[in-house]
Amino acid sequence: MDAFEFLRTVNQVISGDRQKDYGDPVSSINRMAETWSAVCPDMEFTPRRAVILMIATKLSRLAHNPNHMDSWVDVAGYAAIGAELCDEKTEDKDGQESITGEH
Repeated sequence: MDAFEFLRTVNQVISGDRQKDYGDPVSSINRMAETWSAVCPDMEFTPRRAVILMIATKLSRLAHNPNHMDSWVDVAGYAAIGAELCDEKTEDKDGQESITGEH
């Protein structure tokens, strides 16, 4: 599969079956961040932090099996959602967001 075909696949996944199953990607990430924050009340999970952590999860899985195409698709999909979130105002006062939840 070449890069353009791969990106078309990512687009189909994000806007197709996964959107049917989980709803709009940004809304899904927002729900995820809110849920994680509720489960771990001592930590703040922003939508962008949730995206970073999901990418890290997929990279961990790829370290075990680098040929698992679905994980590559997921990494690219989460990266696309993260890029979409760049337009939203969720940074701290310095324009930065720490992955640890600390500013």
